[in-house]
Amino acid sequence: MSKEFLDISVINKMRETINDSPIFYMAKELKDKWNLICVVMDRLDSSVKYLNSISNYPESEEMFINFLTFACMIKDAVIRLYTEIGIQYPYCEDNAYFKSIYEKNNYPEENSFYKARLNSPSDDKFFEYFRALTFAHPFKTDRHIKNGLMEEGEVQYAPWVIANKDISKLRGGDDDVGVCVYSNKYEVSLHLVFSFKLLKDYIKSRYELVNQVTIWCKNEIDKYKKIWSQRKIDRNQPPVNILNEVKNILIERYCDVYEIDEAIEYLSCELTDESNEKSVELYREYLIKNLDFLCDAIDDIDDVNNQYSKFREALNCRPKQTYKMCDYHLSKIFSYLTNFENSKDPIVKDGNIHFGLKCAEWFSQEFAKKYVKIDVQTMSFGEIKLLVQTACYLEKCHQDGNKIIYKSNGGSIK
Repeated sequence: MSKEFLDISVINKMRETINDSPIFYMAKELKDKWNLICVVMDRLDSSVKYLNSISNYPESEEMFINFLTFACMIKDAVIRLYTEIGIQYPYCEDNAYFKSIYEKNNYPEENSFYKARLNSPSDDKFFEYFRALTFAHPFKTDRHIKNGLMEEGEVQYAPWVIANKDISKLRGGDDDVGVCVYSNKYEVSLHLVFSFKLLKDYIKSRYELVNQVTIWCKNEIDKYKKIWSQRKIDRNQPPVNILNEVKNILIERYCDVYEIDEAIEYLSCELTDESNEKSVELYREYLIKNLDFLCDAIDDIDDVNNQYSKFREALNCRPKQTYKMCDYHLSKIFSYLTNFENSKDPIVKDGNIHFGLKCAEWFSQEFAKKYVKIDVQTMSFGEIKLLVQTACYLEKCHQDGNKIIYKSNGGSIK
């Protein structure tokens, strides 16, 4: 098995950084670049994996051409991405890799390759020229005259690529690859050859430029975080007002707010059955006590996930011990009495809402009836979900040994 010469963690780190923030597909200044970023990441993924799988000396002409094809995608992807995000590409005129090709080979002075050393074409220009001969334009290549790799009026053709280690050794090399070239300027065919390792080193150098893209991504995230961190939550206001402020801030940060909407609904929903008031009040007090975690998540951007998860646990608390179908019923209650509430498809809407209400009815017949009264025929979706959450909270408290939790009828739970 061939040894991997391209470090897959390079592109993985870029992807992880991109996925760490919604700014790249939501922020006005960045979302126009999103499609290209995704394409580049996916192409680099597949190209790196394939090149690593065939990174030994190519066993055939076909393998060498395939290698060049995927190598080309890496080089082009990086350059295109640098241009799109505004990073200065460092290798525009660099010729550290392929310049030696013109110097070490004993080409006749009238030969195009000999004359190319005087022009010192960059590595990228040479690679584009080599790519054209090997697979992109083997039947007619005259587009590289301006790059100093061909003479004025010259046309070159490539009958085959060179990928034979035995012949390479006969020629004095070890792992030479290359291409045979016919020219309308010369009677004798030309062999342009160089080390396969040199080619891999060149591709590796271009691929590792992705590290700078990852740094750019981190800098963009830090830039937005710096702006966001300047706004703090005013905690000296009514709980619903705090939640509305949190919602507005999360929208500015391109984050989902459906859980905040749920919390607002739970604190503001009017109850149609007075017997539920004491139980709901206990759940609301618990939720309000955990608003500090939510505010901390907004104020401490670097620890947002940890702090937000604590509030989420309070919002969606669950008892450890439940009845057999409890999790299934809960999932249908909170998805079908939310997502399909405004559905334009009457079949989907009516069918799923009906089943969501049925699950709420089944749930109420289990431990929920000890704490709240749920009437699926008359209550709004918001009230039903509030009562379901209240029942879960009170049952959790009961299982945790809390002795001062009240039922809907005012009695205490031992």
